Amino acid sequence: MKDKSVLPDGYQIKYLRDKYARAIDITNLQLMSWATLLQREMQFLNAYGVGIYKQVPFWNDAVQGTNIDRDVVICIAFAESTLWQYLSTAGNIGNVGNNDRGDRIPFTSAYVGARAIPLTLNNAYLGNYHTINQLSRYGNKDGKIYASSPINRQTNVLKCLSQIKWYYVPEDFPFRTGPNPNLGTWTQETVSFGDVILSPETAN
Repeated sequence: MKDKSVLPDGYQIKYLRDKYARAIDITNLQLMSWATLLQREMQFLNAYGVGIYKQVPFWNDAVQGTNIDRDVVICIAFAESTLWQYLSTAGNIGNVGNNDRGDRIPFTSAYVGARAIPLTLNNAYLGNYHTINQLSRYGNKDGKIYASSPINRQTNVLKCLSQIKWYYVPEDFPFRTGPNPNLGTWTQETVSFGDVILSPETAN
């Protein structure tokens, strides 16, 4: 939204609070230019991805059966791979391949790394969370988390989502498109991927 003055008073207050509370200003973010969500996804992936990471069907496969928003997975991958690599190698997404002790774990393929993200969001540690601010120390001070960064990681996810969604995405954006299919169950797939990529914070 270009003209923030048309926001209702409550939203203007939240907008200003977010703007001035942040160490990184995201208010001048340039949105993707295409009119449809799919076109903007493709535009973003073409700008920041290489090889298979440019392909929307690849990300469809990554989130299949998880009820996790595809754009959220793209943006978590983007946030995790922004050390000047972006979505460019098989081993630089999926919590940077860390296990519970912090050891680097090489993924066998780009798909395994991407698939690990939505599976982790549905595991026993994070499966009851619903909004992106619950996944990092930015909005979750005491609970199990996906990422330890209190500012940068959350900001990068919001920047990415805002560009694709075409509006200023709030801190409490819901990352689920439906119920967690693993809630109350513990599948072998969740065990194998969840144990591989949980960060040291989630093991405490």
